[in-house]
Amino acid sequence: MYNELVSIIVPVYNTELFLNKCIDSIINQTYKYFELILVDDGSTDESAAICREYAKKDNRIIYYCKDNEGAGYARNYGIDHCHGGYITFVDSDDWVDTDWLENMVDAIGDCDILQIGTHVYTPDGLILTADQNNEEINGIKSGYEVNKALLEGRYTCGGVPWGKLYRKELWEDIRFPQLKRFEDVAVLYKVYWKASKVKVVPISKYCYRSQRQGSIMHSAYSLEWLSILDIEKEKIDFYRDNEAIELYNLAKFQYCNTIINNIKKLKKYLPDEKNEAKKLECLLKTSIKDVLRIKGFMVKKIKLVIKAIMAVVGV
Repeated sequence: MYNELVSIIVPVYNTELFLNKCIDSIINQTYKYFELILVDDGSTDESAAICREYAKKDNRIIYYCKDNEGAGYARNYGIDHCHGGYITFVDSDDWVDTDWLENMVDAIGDCDILQIGTHVYTPDGLILTADQNNEEINGIKSGYEVNKALLEGRYTCGGVPWGKLYRKELWEDIRFPQLKRFEDVAVLYKVYWKASKVKVVPISKYCYRSQRQGSIMHSAYSLEWLSILDIEKEKIDFYRDNEAIELYNLAKFQYCNTIINNIKKLKKYLPDEKNEAKKLECLLKTSIKDVLRIKGFMVKKIKLVIKAIMAVVGV
């Protein structure tokens, strides 16, 4: 597919300190046939000026500015305005190796999604993890198998949109919701579900800047984090409606584990929110009863009950 245009979509919001490195890493790719869509999500720093300056110099760069609605809606805007047969996403505080795009284009073949590995860096650019690959699911998998691996915690980078090359058709009727966090989790399982073949290769070409100050996902824990419960519930309903019984049951376990994790965080970081913690404990009780009615999964059930007890008593 070396004559296929690739649309690189970068949502931008207040990343003036990192944006030059991100854009430079993209425009210097060894694979040249791409369009770079920069979507400024209402930045209040110099990000917009940086984007405009690059767009003047390189006709492959298309710059858009919109009101602040979150990274998900910025990606949606890019999807709605892109022209490539393939789509990939890059966060504006990250960067990519020079042969990142060439490697993905070369490897995807007749697959619908191509996943590569990641180098993880500190906010200051120091290496944390040289190669964060997805060893347990390397190779070609069906969308069903990828969803199962995601639910079982075996797909390291499955919950993020970057580090992947997608056929554009997968996104025809799928868009990110307007959420401050977890918008990726809310849609990616649906994208995988539509894919006939997902290829995971053990090469790391994407450079992820972890725990950057000011990023949404690394902000302090708050009640907003509880929005993940609605997303997990929608996932359960999705698998039920698509008659994927195994995934439906696994999603119920994941839902319970998510409740448990949030009970722990509420007690640790928001000890005054006793009413919210009590609500979650009641929800957990109901959800575990539902899980215990599932046939099989005995070991998972035992582990879940132990975790639930420890979370409720505060161990």
